[in-house]
Amino acid sequence: MHFALSTENVRPDALLGPDFRYDWLPLYLYVSKAIGAFYYWSGLRDLFGPWSRVLSMLLKSTMIGFHIVTAYWVYAICCIQNLSQRDARFCCLLFVWQPGIIVATCLYGYQDAFHTVLLAGALLCLLTNRRLLTYALCALIALTKPQAAIYLVPFACFGLRQYGLLWCVNGVLWGLGVMVLALSPFLFYGTFSSVFGMFMNVTNVHEWLTGCAHNFWWLVAPVPPFESDRLPLLFGFNGLEIGLFVFAVFTCGLGFRLFRDMSVPILLDVCALFGFGFFMVVTEIHENHHYAMFLFLAPLATTRLQMRWAYYILSGTFVINLITTNLWLESGLVLQVGFLRIETLNAMVNAFVLFVWL
Repeated sequence: MHFALSTENVRPDALLGPDFRYDWLPLYLYVSKAIGAFYYWSGLRDLFGPWSRVLSMLLKSTMIGFHIVTAYWVYAICCIQNLSQRDARFCCLLFVWQPGIIVATCLYGYQDAFHTVLLAGALLCLLTNRRLLTYALCALIALTKPQAAIYLVPFACFGLRQYGLLWCVNGVLWGLGVMVLALSPFLFYGTFSSVFGMFMNVTNVHEWLTGCAHNFWWLVAPVPPFESDRLPLLFGFNGLEIGLFVFAVFTCGLGFRLFRDMSVPILLDVCALFGFGFFMVVTEIHENHHYAMFLFLAPLATTRLQMRWAYYILSGTFVINLITTNLWLESGLVLQVGFLRIETLNAMVNAFVLFVWL
């Protein structure tokens, strides 16, 4: 979002200079620039100025709109599972009023609703075997953020098991074509190296054990200060390497489970647990990086009581993570219960839920 706002008054040739680079993957740039163009051509910029809260409202409203579309697709996914209309509506409302998503999207203006709506669309197309749309949406997901791209792994496992090897081969070919098309403006303007560099160097953006996520790494080294994930921690391995290794084992285990049972509930369960595991064990994770997990968890919470409890508890820890992080960033205030920080208690609850879920 900072990039979208800060480039509004910059000359086009300045954007192509040596300082031009990305701090995340590029697809959101299309959304933010479209909003900026509307703000300019509608006359709102002349009326309110380039740094108005009206522009912030447009950016937030777009994300809220994406969230509403995602909720409708969650409803459709429930219908595919042959749930009753009552259960499907309950699931939709459960997702719409998810308190962490409301805080993240409506109050703080996070952009996670964008990649979540793409994930919901891809899941719906995957389950209904709309192959070309699935390939296209998965390619676009890969151009958003790592916390969205990880779900392509269980999607690919499900597609391979359900539709065969040719489905995956075609998916790779079509996906590459869509990615080239989406990145063609960057190729045309000679800035593709910045995009490619971001893919290759995503782990070098924030070299911290945790970026304020209440996960296992918070229990190792709570913030502040931000501890480096490049320092040796165990047998000469650093935090980044340990986290990626544990996540790789985690991925293999869930992939094996999905191959054994390719039902839709198992796919949803694997995706939700996969997203939460990514949030909990990998370094450099921020407080909102499991936002999309609730897309997959909501249908499970509708029909399974134990998953409903998981949904409620993780909704609570998500809100606490968001609010305490923002409070500390804005005021430097750290909340404690006795000698223990609330954030540490929150991380303990998240860890307990993960162990029980596993």
